[in-house]
Amino acid sequence: MPSQYEKQYYIRDCLGCGIEFTTHGLPNKKYCTRTCGGRHYRTKNNLSSIIEKRHCNWCGFLFQPKNKNHKRCTIMCKNKMISNKKSQEYKDTTGYNNLPNRMACGAISELRVMVDLLARGYMVFRNCSKNGSTDLIALWPGPHQTPLRFEVKTVANLNYAPNGRYAIEEYFDHWAKVTHDGEIQYDPELPNTREKK
Repeated sequence: MPSQYEKQYYIRDCLGCGIEFTTHGLPNKKYCTRTCGGRHYRTKNNLSSIIEKRHCNWCGFLFQPKNKNHKRCTIMCKNKMISNKKSQEYKDTTGYNNLPNRMACGAISELRVMVDLLARGYMVFRNCSKNGSTDLIALWPGPHQTPLRFEVKTVANLNYAPNGRYAIEEYFDHWAKVTHDGEIQYDPELPNTREKK
């Protein structure tokens, strides 16, 4: 006689496909897999005939939707659609409609800030890593000068307010807002470098 802690094995016939399967400790299990159970449920309730096959609105593949809101054939197509939508919304808000991705938009904004700081007389250094706590570091020529850290943000207008990590002042000293037409605003304003000569 098996112990009360030992699970028994049961042999059942799947109600969906009719294949004999073995279940471990589940005497009331009716289907061999969840897929088989879902298929049998849709067939039993005549759901397959209600929802006709449709083409994936991302890749165009013809597939059988699980419900009326099922528009993409796989989770991969769904993720690609979401990523493309976010990228397009970013381009629409920043005005960089002819650029391939968001990284290109950010790179252009950083270069614009670099040119502006160089024109003001600063020595500018750019972060070469993909991720970092700051985008640019600027130094005013001369001894004992404190480096200034800049976080560059591409915005649709200069009324943008920082949020998330952009609001954490430990990461940078100034953050530069750059619009698609090249307008730049520093927050806080840059110090008067002429007094430091």
